[in-house]
Amino acid sequence: MYKILSIVLATLLLSPSISASGNSLSLQQAVERALASNDPYLQEASQRASSLEEKAVADAQLADPKLRINFANWPTNSFRYTQEPMTQVQLGLTQAFPKGDTLKFSRQKRQAEARGLHHLKNLRQREIILDTRLLWLDLFYASNARLKVSASQKAVTDLIGIIEGKYATGQGTQQNVARTQLELSLLDDRLAEVDQSISILRAKLARRIGKEALIVSMPSHLPALQHPSSLSVIEEVLAQHPAANVLAAKIETASKEGSIAGEQYKPGWSLNVGYGARGGNRADFVFVVVL
Repeated sequence: MYKILSIVLATLLLSPSISASGNSLSLQQAVERALASNDPYLQEASQRASSLEEKAVADAQLADPKLRINFANWPTNSFRYTQEPMTQVQLGLTQAFPKGDTLKFSRQKRQAEARGLHHLKNLRQREIILDTRLLWLDLFYASNARLKVSASQKAVTDLIGIIEGKYATGQGTQQNVARTQLELSLLDDRLAEVDQSISILRAKLARRIGKEALIVSMPSHLPALQHPSSLSVIEEVLAQHPAANVLAAKIETASKEGSIAGEQYKPGWSLNVGYGARGGNRADFVFVVVL
């Protein structure tokens, strides 16, 4: 009896999968939908990178010059503009210059941070692709496993009918009936487990591609998967992996921070230029001050 049951189950489990009804979701379609979903996980890194690129431009600029207006040496007894020779209205500009190459290194630091975030976005894209592929493959397995288990249930149910018919005519035993009913009960439990797994996997996949994952069917066959490259090729391109690039950008950022700190030992200076107008047909003054 066990041999007959085993042959039936093995035949069903090794037979081609039964296609689910409705439009199926291919692996490539799942990945494309996941990448097109405007995931904040991706957008956050991209927006921060754009912000740092703008800051890199700002950090490379000199500070805005300061306008200065002075009313110098006015007599307090009359407040007349032409009474004293040194009375003047002064108009000047002050420009500060940072220490050493601080501006250059500040710009390079921001650029390194921005590059790191661009690489981080690429890394997150790969994480989404990997997660989506793994979820799709798990759902593919679970969906096709359900078809197999359902078919096995039908076969065992039919077998129970045959065994019960034989038992009714005195050609079988009650033990054979009990065994097949036990197999059917085990298949019922397995189907409940598979249904639970499918529900969980669809919910997880829906976080990547949207509500479509809750209703779409799975194809009956796996797509053609590309064979991994040789170990030497993988080792060659590993240095260009986004994770390695993110780390390299962090190292460069830290290096530029060290360079900025080193520039602080150099002197900074300011330039102050101005024009002093005097009344009473007196000559005006021009002044230049370096601080």
